[in-house]
Amino acid sequence: MNRHQASKQHSAQSPHAPSSVSVPLRKEAIMQSLKHVGGASAFKVPDMPDVIILLEREANSRYPNARKFAEIIESNNVITGEILSIVKSPTFLRHMTATVEIKTIHHVINLIGIQKTYRLAVAAAIHAIPAQSTLFRSIIDHSFDIAVACAEIAGYVQGIDISDAYLFGLFRDAGAIGVANSLQQKYERYWHHLLSFPASGPLLEEQELKIRHDYLGVVAARQWGFGNGTGEGDMIIAIQEHHNYQQVAHFSNERVRLLVAIGLLAEVMVGEINAENYQATEVEKVRTTALEVLYLSDEIKSLIRMNLLSILIDRTPT
Repeated sequence: MNRHQASKQHSAQSPHAPSSVSVPLRKEAIMQSLKHVGGASAFKVPDMPDVIILLEREANSRYPNARKFAEIIESNNVITGEILSIVKSPTFLRHMTATVEIKTIHHVINLIGIQKTYRLAVAAAIHAIPAQSTLFRSIIDHSFDIAVACAEIAGYVQGIDISDAYLFGLFRDAGAIGVANSLQQKYERYWHHLLSFPASGPLLEEQELKIRHDYLGVVAARQWGFGNGTGEGDMIIAIQEHHNYQQVAHFSNERVRLLVAIGLLAEVMVGEINAENYQATEVEKVRTTALEVLYLSDEIKSLIRMNLLSILIDRTPT
């Protein structure tokens, strides 16, 4: 048994598996946050390009056509290149069970299917959104670092597909993107506070702005057409609860529990590598909780950190 298999088996035997907290969609709290950010008309994520609209239509048709779907993607060189870059990244290749040729979008569709390829196209489109401000670009760049880290961690956690983990990591802070789009630079202080305080960060925006970006993440993700696909309902709840380290170990839904824990660990690891985390006591509490849920060995933790150092430092502009 190799290290990858051992860690995955141990994660299924976590002492937190028999959990007891059922987490509903917090509709009232979401609506309150939406109200205080200016209402549905004020809270907007950037629009998707036409190619994404065409892809969504094809992906959700009664009989999706893989060839037509690939042709739509390949009509946009930026999105095509971004998807291939994601799937051919060290994180994805490292956890493939067999060597697979990935040179075209057709290869990607054959590997992960139309729905997941569509979600990666949305991810690529988000990455390509022109920077509206330094704050907006900061949130986008951070979200992509978190997406990579979530995928890397998920490779050692049984029950979570790495492409699902990547998408969760990307959409995890979709609410912050929407808030920044609505409040502009007024939100900058709260965003940087969130990076330093991965657990209690949302309390400041709740106290002073009467909003929660994690709750608004549900609205933002749905504005981008996310949440209706297979397994995406769990991801919506995980987005809503992504700062809830106090209860994560007791979530009754295993998929939500693992996604939230993966995201928390990713936040801590990315924050340390990018020098974003400053509250050592809080960071350590979050790390300890996430590791208890995921049941990762010290060896696997070191391996994940080494892999992320290689990926994130290589991507840092000089």
